[in-house]
Amino acid sequence: MLGFYRIYSFPWRPQRNAEFVNLTPEEAAARTGGHLPHFKEHDDDTPEHKAANLAAGDKYLRMIVAAAEPNEVVGEDLGTVPDYVRPHLLSLDVPGFKISHWEDDGNGHVQMGCDYDNCAFTTYATHDHEPMKTHWEHRRRDLHSAEEADRALARKELRFLAEFAGLPVPADDAWPAYDDRIRRALLEALLASRARYAAFMLPDLFALEDRFNVPGIASGDNWSARLPMTVAQMRAQAPWKAECTWLKQAIKRTGR
Repeated sequence: MLGFYRIYSFPWRPQRNAEFVNLTPEEAAARTGGHLPHFKEHDDDTPEHKAANLAAGDKYLRMIVAAAEPNEVVGEDLGTVPDYVRPHLLSLDVPGFKISHWEDDGNGHVQMGCDYDNCAFTTYATHDHEPMKTHWEHRRRDLHSAEEADRALARKELRFLAEFAGLPVPADDAWPAYDDRIRRALLEALLASRARYAAFMLPDLFALEDRFNVPGIASGDNWSARLPMTVAQMRAQAPWKAECTWLKQAIKRTGR
């Protein structure tokens, strides 16, 4: 979504990245005729440039919304999000993403699902993120990291997930291993939010750890994950059938 407002552009092709990665800006500019990576059309460095980027996004998104009718457009507004993007999406009734453990209520706690704007698409992970089980266990390991920044992020995200799902917040970083109780509480909290759309990947329904994509690397593992069951097995065989039945009940309970 952010690329409709401005694009970060490199003056060399990706195949040449290794040639530039250790250069100073001055050394890189000497090889490119003075050009350096930059935002196009503008960076958000002045009010005028922000206004120009907002106007560009408005033009493009109105075209997309009109072309999509009668269907609805959802915007993946993740990353370093300029301050004008989310208010603009709301003004166009384009749901942006709500990933609960990144949403602060302004007072150091998680923003609860009941406080989400209806114009939102909520999920715990996209194809570019770790599955829920992997992420939970990753953060539990980070509690013992030598880096304070890692420990602080782990405490915050685990606490935010627990607050969001109504799970107890343990003392002394004694977070439990990911289990069915945690998984179902997280999934149901997502479904119970006010967001217009709530979604999660199938691996998260079944507590699988297959990751679809790791951004920024060239790997044969990317986009190669496959579910360990067929659709027919999902409908009829344990343990998949039980989880699908639970999901159906949770959807009914939350009015989805």
